[in-house]
Amino acid sequence: MRADAVDAAMAAHAARAVTVAAEGFGVSLDGRAASIDALEALLGRYARDLPRGPLKLVRRRPSSEAVGDVVRMFGAYLGEVMRAELGGAWHLRHDAEGREVAELHLPGGVCVSPPDIVHRRMTVGGEYDVAHWYGVVCERVAAAAPAAD
Repeated sequence: MRADAVDAAMAAHAARAVTVAAEGFGVSLDGRAASIDALEALLGRYARDLPRGPLKLVRRRPSSEAVGDVVRMFGAYLGEVMRAELGGAWHLRHDAEGREVAELHLPGGVCVSPPDIVHRRMTVGGEYDVAHWYGVVCERVAAAAPAAD
């Protein structure tokens, strides 16, 4: 897939995330960095609702396809906010199992996968707080920027 097609696909996923957040959760995502805290709260709520431990035996977990759709949407949203704030372009690569992985190549050679962080936030927990992660990535991009003369 061409780079401009990947950018367009991720922008479409992000637009869908905005709609789902508003209609399904009553959360406003406006594409600005300030909305990352609202995204973190939404993902935290979603993650708390996933059955874990013994609850998995009595409550049905969403299918892996449904979780993948949520990861794709909100990962794309996170990445699109980063692109708007920092610049960069989406790229696809294949992991060791042959799955497509969406990566965002940012200025200064910084490469991240927002969908991967969203997946970890939802399945592992709060140590993958997307607002904190966003701040760390912004710091890495700033540190990689050439010094002004």
